[in-house]
Amino acid sequence: MVIIGAGNLGKHILEILLDEDYNKEIIFFDEKKPSTNSYLGAYKIENDIKFITSYFKQVDNRFVVGIGQNRIREKMVQKFRLLGGHYTSVISQKAFVSPLIRPIETQVIIQPGAGLSNNIVMGEGCVIHANSIIGHDVKMGKYVSVATLTTLIGPCEIGDYSFIGTNCVVMPGIKIGKHVVVGASVKVNRNVNDYETLV
Repeated sequence: MVIIGAGNLGKHILEILLDEDYNKEIIFFDEKKPSTNSYLGAYKIENDIKFITSYFKQVDNRFVVGIGQNRIREKMVQKFRLLGGHYTSVISQKAFVSPLIRPIETQVIIQPGAGLSNNIVMGEGCVIHANSIIGHDVKMGKYVSVATLTTLIGPCEIGDYSFIGTNCVVMPGIKIGKHVVVGASVKVNRNVNDYETLV
């Protein structure tokens, strides 16, 4: 497995894989880190794109993008797919995913302690951080990030590329547009237009 990005989200992904006794090789790719680096002395950090292309062909073509910024995460997914990579979900077994939820057919990251109720729809590239609650009938577009300790009370809708900050509450019936940023600890009780910032 290749984790794209050796920052905080990449390390959270590593934690999930290790917690679930993932027994195959894990390496990081990060253009900003020297290739001599490793994380914890055990996980190589590569910065040569040719190495990753070869790795996809010869070893394992699975990858996940551990970059928090939604649009950059999407660009990296597109880039590494073109190199032959297979974009893969990482879903913690310590998250609660309702047995009544629609199958999660898109690639997502769901961290430990998250709770997902029934009839949720998530677009590709969504990240649900630790201990967040996604209520029934919530619809999320692609590359949405829901930060730690946030609650989306269903039904509600979150548009593509939006970021919902830590400890927020989104009330039932609310529609949040695309490219929206909701700051920490905001109670969202009105509809939010595309590109709006709510603090």
